[in-house]
Amino acid sequence: MTLYSNQSQIAQLQLKYGACGSVSFFQHDDLIGLDIKNQQAQARIFLQGAHLTKYELQSGQEIIWCSPDASYEKSKAIRGGIPVCWPWFGDLSKNPDQVKRSICTSDVAAHGFARNLVWQLSSIVESSQDETLVTLSLHSSDYTKTYFPYDFELEIEFLISDHLQLNWKVTNCSHDSFSYSAALHTYFSVDDVRENSVSGFSGLNYIDALDEWSVCKQAGDIYFDREVDRIYQDTPSKFCINNSSEKRSVVVESSGSKSSVVWNPWVAKSKALSDFGDLDYLKMLCVETANADRDFVTLQQGQSQIMSIKITTT
Repeated sequence: MTLYSNQSQIAQLQLKYGACGSVSFFQHDDLIGLDIKNQQAQARIFLQGAHLTKYELQSGQEIIWCSPDASYEKSKAIRGGIPVCWPWFGDLSKNPDQVKRSICTSDVAAHGFARNLVWQLSSIVESSQDETLVTLSLHSSDYTKTYFPYDFELEIEFLISDHLQLNWKVTNCSHDSFSYSAALHTYFSVDDVRENSVSGFSGLNYIDALDEWSVCKQAGDIYFDREVDRIYQDTPSKFCINNSSEKRSVVVESSGSKSSVVWNPWVAKSKALSDFGDLDYLKMLCVETANADRDFVTLQQGQSQIMSIKITTT
């Protein structure tokens, strides 16, 4: 997409949604985004990937982390925020056979194509000065069918208020059934990950990607003093990220998901990651609401699945 076409599209969006006082449009390098600012919170969403990169309460509390070194290039995923991973999660080869059979090539990058494509802005609704609802959609195309040979529609809603809520709907518009894995790959902002823990997963089995995909059992809260890369199974609909030094918590409630991915790259991997500073691992923590591993989804013709997350603070 050229700079000229971006400017033209921004002008069209401003004309269409100019009455929405809480929303403004901008260009950052190659990408078009929208800023939302109401009486409760500020947020930033890019059309590419339907990618939320910022959510901050008006009190100044930053909930979502995005890398200061993130790239905003066409067809390249943004490091941080809430990437939408679909129709496969992580390395395709590690996905269930049902998901692999729905993908028509093995030569694919991690986490699917949804986060690299430009979505359509469907609507913006301001229900009050405290709430802004933004909806984006993505449809199958000749390009997507080179990877995933099915007709589909994705729709995602972002509710920006004193809490952040995402509702993500996947609809099978094809004549055949298909299977997928997915995640809302949420990067939470923390002051120091070593002073944070995740509660709500005690007693659950998890797959440890750092130990040859062995199955382990969680005892107590999850703490961070090394690299962590785990898929938790049969997860509850609510968990908390707890900051011991500041005595506050981020509460995440979810539906349409029975698995969660907990990830922090720690020291060595941080140095190898693109668009990621050597010490950024201290400032972020990924707890991803997912349909991963055996929690994959199969949709028949005309069926839909909704995954939702609600993020609040205490």
